[in-house]
Amino acid sequence: MRPLQRFLLFVRRVWTGLRRRLRNGYYRLLLKSMGPGCQICDGVRIYGPEHISLGSRVILNDSVILQSCGAAPITIGDRVRISYGAMILTGGIELARGAGYDEHSSCSVTIEQTVWIGAGAIILSGVTVGRGAVVGAGSVVTRDVPAGTVVAGVPARVIRTLPPEGAGPVV
Repeated sequence: MRPLQRFLLFVRRVWTGLRRRLRNGYYRLLLKSMGPGCQICDGVRIYGPEHISLGSRVILNDSVILQSCGAAPITIGDRVRISYGAMILTGGIELARGAGYDEHSSCSVTIEQTVWIGAGAIILSGVTVGRGAVVGAGSVVTRDVPAGTVVAGVPARVIRTLPPEGAGPVV
């Protein structure tokens, strides 16, 4: 690698790190709470930040959307990983109650500790994702996810139960 290429690579890394620090500082001011060690990547969109809480070491990858409608909170626990393009939404239309299409409802969303949400997954209002659960890529989660399970599909269904932490490798 030539010296100019090395220098440009160095400048790019410094610039990327600076942008990340500025972005994290900006969201630390806006969000209801944000624990230490969080990483918020490029293109993340957060609506209603005053109702959103992030635990420690949460990672929001590129193009993640967090949307808190009304005053419905989004609470994300420690060590949660949310992959590219995933969405967490607290609002929607409650057709089961006979509400009109112009009437919206909102309900809180809770993501407990050590959860992994796959790319393009959608978590809808009123859902709690239990500790240590995995949500498969492209899934639409309409109901609560039990702790220690893997869910996938549209709508998401339990496809596997994970062994307890420290029980050995997953085969």
